[in-house]
Amino acid sequence: MGQYLSEEKKFQLDKEKEYFLEYDLNSKKLTTGEGEIKFSLFNNNFLLDYSVYNNGINLKSFSLLENNKKELDITGNIYLDTFVYDLKIKGEDLHFKELLGEKNAELTGNIESISGKYFGVLKDLSGKLIFSKEKNLFLEFNGEIGKVSYDDYELNGLNLVARLKDNIFEIKNFNNQLLDISGNINLNNETINLNTKIQDLSLKKFKIEKPEIRINDVIGKIEGKLSNPKGKLFLNDIEIILENNEKIGVNGELGYSNNNLFIKQLKVNNNIIKGNYSLKDNSYNATINLIEENIGRYYGNSSLKYRVIGTAKIRGKEKNISASLKSTVDKVYISGNRLPNIYIESEYTAENLTDGIVKIKEVTLSNQKLENLVTIVGDYDIVNSNLDSRIKKQILPLDKLQEYIPIENLEGELLLEGRFGGKIDLPVKYPK
Repeated sequence: MGQYLSEEKKFQLDKEKEYFLEYDLNSKKLTTGEGEIKFSLFNNNFLLDYSVYNNGINLKSFSLLENNKKELDITGNIYLDTFVYDLKIKGEDLHFKELLGEKNAELTGNIESISGKYFGVLKDLSGKLIFSKEKNLFLEFNGEIGKVSYDDYELNGLNLVARLKDNIFEIKNFNNQLLDISGNINLNNETINLNTKIQDLSLKKFKIEKPEIRINDVIGKIEGKLSNPKGKLFLNDIEIILENNEKIGVNGELGYSNNNLFIKQLKVNNNIIKGNYSLKDNSYNATINLIEENIGRYYGNSSLKYRVIGTAKIRGKEKNISASLKSTVDKVYISGNRLPNIYIESEYTAENLTDGIVKIKEVTLSNQKLENLVTIVGDYDIVNSNLDSRIKKQILPLDKLQEYIPIENLEGELLLEGRFGGKIDLPVKYPK
């Protein structure tokens, strides 16, 4: 009874000898249709007799039936392009709370469920709807939505208080224990001002279980022109809980303005991320200040401990990318034995994200007195998984290794020079 015409990009509802309706996805308009549709709502029976022309609906009759008798009959026209309408209402013994003639009406009731392919399922709707036809359309709703669900995701117990008055759509309250949205959309000057708050939400509710993500406190704001709104998202408290119960704390500020997404300052534990992404030309840049103690705890390795301090920079456009890293790895221990510090300086460029060369400008090992032990340079070809590393001629006094070799009065020198490398396959490991 419903069909999609892919070539014409039209959607049709058709039941032979009863009704027909066609919607053009290109023009986003109802193009044609007519017929009679019978349906039930609020435990009442309705009859819709209509015809469609050029995105307008002619209501020959929209009737509330009781024992095949019309208790309510609405006739007139609705013009969807401008949402201008001209309706006449007639009725007797209505199941409305109040009917104030053709301009005002109030309706209370319950809907067990509403569902659709794209907007999901709304269940257990209840409340009061007031509407009025004065100079501008007036609508007001005060009620509750028992459940909103889409695929495997759902929210329960949402209260909604909203109205449309003087071309201003106001959400006074749309909330439950986890979510709170309020604000308005002004159709006169085409502006928006919305605020939202999320508290104590675990993404387990949306089937995201590993790692567990807990949104303890997030505040959002959207404001400005509908054609070019600005937005801010304050991540006050987010926790990522790994399988071994280690926690990663996330907080900071994200934003949107003039087709740009930006990270003003995002902290992941002690690491700080700042950056920008342009939706206009797909260009991006980011700076990551790394300060991380004992990374081994995140993947359950208690024998290996080390600290990472450094700066990573990323810049690019679409798939063209360049990146650099300057970092020190110190406080390195394996099973309680201390190892040399490592200083790393490298660069990476690619035209297609993963087809580039990592230039190892410097890898220097040093002891705890920060005396250099050995320096390595080289390249790593990601496409061919090939490493080419070089140790330029250098002298290593053995007394600099005293803290790592249990020999008293260690003396002498090592002359270091060489080249090593070959094909190295780096397996990609995903967290469990």
